[in-house]
Amino acid sequence: MPHHVRRVPLYGQISAGLPLNGLELIGSYHTRLPRRPRARFAAVRINGDSLIEAQIFDGQIAVIELTPELQFNGQLAAVLTPEGLTLKHCWFEGHLVRLLACNRRYRPQLWPVEEVTVQGFVVRIEKDL
Repeated sequence: MPHHVRRVPLYGQISAGLPLNGLELIGSYHTRLPRRPRARFAAVRINGDSLIEAQIFDGQIAVIELTPELQFNGQLAAVLTPEGLTLKHCWFEGHLVRLLACNRRYRPQLWPVEEVTVQGFVVRIEKDL
């Protein structure tokens, strides 16, 4: 799929550890994106160490396609839980949503499906601004 450079909104930090309570728009960010005319994207700075075994580190930028649906189970997604917004691998299992980190120090989170909202899925991880 062809890519092109595009400016997307840059929000504050998303938790890769304990959930955060919200995001603040802090500017814009230029990145290479797939050509999907109707897709909306945003960038967030990763905060935490729950994804280190996937080689995703504190301070990197996650570019997220903003959509309430995943392309597949297990996709890395920005998910709003009752505890806040977090970045985790997401599985829908019947009436539950399982959120998994990539760091043995973090236990899986299980939520009733009606208590979580997928905000979007990760399309790209970048080093830093």
